[in-house]
Amino acid sequence: MAADLETGEPATDTLSLDDDISVLVVRAANKLTAHSSRVMRSRYGVGAIEWRMLVMLTLEPDIPASRATEAVGIDKAAVSRALASLHDRGLVAAVESARDPRRKTWRLTEAGKNLHDTILVWARHRDAAMLAGIPEADREAAKAVMRSVVRFFERSDVGT
Repeated sequence: MAADLETGEPATDTLSLDDDISVLVVRAANKLTAHSSRVMRSRYGVGAIEWRMLVMLTLEPDIPASRATEAVGIDKAAVSRALASLHDRGLVAAVESARDPRRKTWRLTEAGKNLHDTILVWARHRDAAMLAGIPEADREAAKAVMRSVVRFFERSDVGT
């Protein structure tokens, strides 16, 4: 347990695992990601980050890795590893820029599109099961809150 900076006594005031929104968001995201990765790896051979890249390249084909990093909120190294893995499996293709061969854009192959479509059915079923029993108004309110949180962190003045 951390110590109080003034007294050196054990700190008793901290975030609640059940009541603080930042803790709840992280817990929910971690549980969703861990569950999704486990199921998708065993069924489809891809994890959560690879799945996010399949989704991103479905939404925005022919984009550089930097755009995927920005849009999905995953660090550059993880995106690069995911794209390399998907490329090795023939699920994505890289297109080199004619002006700068170091610059690539990425797109799904037919196999990648097919895998995306297959996993999408499972993901929608998972989401429906996860949200069963939650009224539509609460679902919409939760999405509105999450959009606000995302916008907060996209602002350049966060942390100042």
